[in-house]
Amino acid sequence: MNHQDELPLAKVSEIDEAKRQWLQGMRHPVDTVTEPEPAEILAEFIRQHSAAGQLVARAVFLSPPYSVAEEELSVLLENIKQNGDYADIACMTGSQDDYYYSTQAMSENYAAMSLQVVEQDICRAIAHAVRFYRVPDVSSSLQSRHADASAILLPGSAD
Repeated sequence: MNHQDELPLAKVSEIDEAKRQWLQGMRHPVDTVTEPEPAEILAEFIRQHSAAGQLVARAVFLSPPYSVAEEELSVLLENIKQNGDYADIACMTGSQDDYYYSTQAMSENYAAMSLQVVEQDICRAIAHAVRFYRVPDVSSSLQSRHADASAILLPGSAD
């Protein structure tokens, strides 16, 4: 397009009002953007840490950079507990603190193991693992194998 092909300024400034209204109708007014509620922010924080495989200690919210007041934190956590939108947020009480996680990203067993690791209670973590992942009873398995083997080797001994 050269200088001779350019549209005159009068033609460019003509605006189709119907199209302008259509474009303006697509714009979202600034006042409709809502700030997330503090409980929503807290729950999302817990969900993100759970997705990364980490528990969130209550002390995290009380310490800088968050520095939420104890009373306000208690109210927020109670709101999370009561609200169905946050049904996935669970709490485990350890010997040192309360720990929060999302059941969307973590199983209760994984959270319990993580709690023992965070609190550096390795003996309890091992005990929990042994209780959760039970080893089959070896003696009964050996007895049944012995009976099967003796029946094959010594006909009539299985009676």
